[in-house]
Amino acid sequence: MKAYQVIIIGLMAQAIILGCGEKRNEDKSAHEVKNEAFSEEVKDSEQTLADSVNQEKDEPREMDNFDMLQGKWQSINDASSYLVFHGDRRKEITLGLENELDEKFSISNNCESTSDSNGAEQSTQGNYIRVAESDMCWYIIKLNADTLSMSYVGRGNTLTYKKVKNNP
Repeated sequence: MKAYQVIIIGLMAQAIILGCGEKRNEDKSAHEVKNEAFSEEVKDSEQTLADSVNQEKDEPREMDNFDMLQGKWQSINDASSYLVFHGDRRKEITLGLENELDEKFSISNNCESTSDSNGAEQSTQGNYIRVAESDMCWYIIKLNADTLSMSYVGRGNTLTYKKVKNNP
């Protein structure tokens, strides 16, 4: 091989090696740029999540059916008939009668058992009031701060109550 061919091959090899090195540096820079952009997106997401959590702390949570049921309700069809929901207890009171029905209730998405594996009743945001002890269930038709309207599952009759306001 002639000397000038060896020199040319050497220069070409050197050019290839330097070119690859620059390419690696360019790729590394592009990779670093992508990582920085990703890091910014993560920071933005974390800030959005933190803002959301702080906003939830500042805003009152929406009341669920369990919370809205709490208190004393009077039947609109029978002024002597009351329902009282206190915690997880449901009491039926009829003025003039000694027998008060006082049972544990739960809110569920159906009339099936809402017990966990330990037999403890689970309260959820649902549209059914379930009393396991007496195997009774009502579908909540309407529930707001003033009115409770529910249908006894199995019979279909609708019971409507108005919230008893506390006297000042």
